[in-house]
Parts: sequence; C-alpha cells; structure tokens
Amino acid sequence: MLGESKTVADGKEGVKEAVIYYRSFLQHVFNFLIVAAAVFMLIKAMNHAQRISGMSEEEKKPTPAPPPEDTQLLREIRDSLAR
Repeated sequence: MLGESKTVADGKEGVKEAVIYYRSFLQHVFNFLIVAAAVFMLIKAMNHAQRISGMSEEEKKPTPAPPPEDTQLLREIRDSLAR
C-alpha cells in the first residue's frame, strides 16, 4: 500500500514518500461490500424458504422415545414409597 523510495537527481536514494494507493484500497472495500451483500441476500433467502416450508427448529428435533417399561415401573415404585 505504501510507495517505494525514490532516487534523487544526483543518484542518491531519497526519503520514502508516504504514498497510499487509494484506488487499490477503495477497490478492496468495494469488493468486500459486494461479497457481504451477496452473503446477506443468500442467508435472507434461505431463512425465507425455511419459513415457507413450515419447518422450525423445534419441529426438526425428534421427539424423545418413551422410557422403557422397567424404568417406568421403578419410577412408580419410587413415587409410591415417597408418599
């Protein structure tokens, strides 16, 4: 981003100039904004499609299977002893 040192007329190397290439910097900023907008639109479209399909995060999770019969019997015994 910074320029190189320049040689003076008598052949000696001079002090480096603080040159910033604004064109290159602005091009990188512009490219970033284009990519960010594209990613934003992609995510927005995916969320919209998910909403239309009617599947929410809660519906995607499978319902837990009922506990085995022996575990259920042990819980009933525990509850009856607690009274």
